[in-house]
Amino acid sequence: ETAEKVGVNGYFGSVSFGWNNLVYLDATGRFDKSSTLPPDNSLYFYPSVAVSFIFSELIDADWLQFGKLRVNYAEVGSDAPFASLYDTYAKPSPFGSTTLFSIPNTKNNDLLVPERTKSIEAGVAMTFFQNRLGFDFAYYKTNSIDQIMPVEVSKATGYSFKFVNAGEIQNQGIEITINAAPVVLKDFRWDIALNWSKNENEVMSLFDGTDNLQLGNFQGGVSINAT
Repeated sequence: ETAEKVGVNGYFGSVSFGWNNLVYLDATGRFDKSSTLPPDNSLYFYPSVAVSFIFSELIDADWLQFGKLRVNYAEVGSDAPFASLYDTYAKPSPFGSTTLFSIPNTKNNDLLVPERTKSIEAGVAMTFFQNRLGFDFAYYKTNSIDQIMPVEVSKATGYSFKFVNAGEIQNQGIEITINAAPVVLKDFRWDIALNWSKNENEVMSLFDGTDNLQLGNFQGGVSINAT
């Protein structure tokens, strides 16, 4: 059995503003201090801000019930796995009655920095014709940087893997949702929702000296890679 103890102290704050049912602003900020990161890098801050503009409040038209523009930005921080900073001995099964200790396959790293994910999203939502037709369009981009993971290293080092801040991966795409009510009667309403999305994933950078990271491997030699 293995016992792991991790401590994270978090400090969180948020504010919200609204003006004349027209403009809304929400902002948050959080400090985390984690025991799984080096002391000099154990405190990290990540904010978020969201702005909405209800432009339908400025348009007097029977055909438009609701219209909103929005822009959001957010960051998320993350710490390292348990016991990934300092090298220690592993204790495998004993040899008979003799207790054994050995060097593990993965080398730890006391220079790690927190992972960060930075996201931006912008969109527009509108509803027409007494809520019988509407749409929501969104564009998003997410960049994950300084991801903490074990990467393969030369076995001449005495290890097979080493914990590093491995690089940056970007996801971006669009999503469209269309809502319609083609039939509306006194005791019956038929609603339809259609959704379409497209996502592109790109490896922007990797750990120095590495051009491929194996993220997982499966039976039959199948593997998932970031190249």
